Amino acid sequence: MSEQELWQEYDEFSFLAQAKSSYDYVNNANFMKYSNTEMSKDFYRQAVKALSSPYDVIAETKFILQNLKNDFGCESEFIKEICLQILDTKMTPYEYQEVAKMIESYSSIA
Repeated sequence: MSEQELWQEYDEFSFLAQAKSSYDYVNNANFMKYSNTEMSKDFYRQAVKALSSPYDVIAETKFILQNLKNDFGCESEFIKEICLQILDTKMTPYEYQEVAKMIESYSSIA
């Protein structure tokens, strides 16, 4: 499937993309995971991007990681990509410390 076809299909499911928070994007990813894995992965990438201005980075990261494990637990490269993107997100030092702890413990069980 070409990138143009992928985005055309993405547009067909745009009713899902009414997302404003990482929670919304992860829920969209969960809905799409069986019919379009690549689109589901893209929703996870969008969820990480939405972390840059959430009310609670720690809670949203926990939600992303829990669902990521359920959806893509066997795809270690994709999980690593998402974890690195999360760590690259702008956050306070306290949030970064807590998120890094979550990712470290998540990585050991993933």
